[in-house]
Amino acid sequence: PAADVVMSGFSTTNYFAILLGIHHVVFVGTKTLLEDLREEKGLERPPETDAGVGWFIDSSTELSNLLLDSQEKRESNEAVRIREAQRDLTTNFDGQASKRVWSAVVQHCPLLRFSV
Repeated sequence: PAADVVMSGFSTTNYFAILLGIHHVVFVGTKTLLEDLREEKGLERPPETDAGVGWFIDSSTELSNLLLDSQEKRESNEAVRIREAQRDLTTNFDGQASKRVWSAVVQHCPLLRFSV
C-alpha cells in the first residue's frame, strides 16, 4: 500500500483503502460528519466503525494514539480485530464488492480507462 493510514469522513474513500489492504482506516468524526449522520441517518457514529472495520476518532488525542499504533512493529489487539473485520467485509458478501468499487474508480478517474 502507498499509505500506512487513511483518514476520511467518506465511507467510499475508506472502502477503497480497505480494498487496497490499508489496515489503519480512520473515520474522522468532524462536526459536519456527525451532524450529517444524525440528521440523515439518526446515527451517532459511522456504522462501519460499529461493524469494526475501522477506527473512529474525534479528538487529537485519539489521532495521536492511532498514529503511534500504526508505527508499532507488533499490531495491537484492536488493529488485529479491525484487520480481521476488514478481511471479512471484503470476502463475505456477494463477491462483487471489488468489481463495483473498481468500476466506480475507473468511472471517476479517466487515466485508468483503457480498451482491451
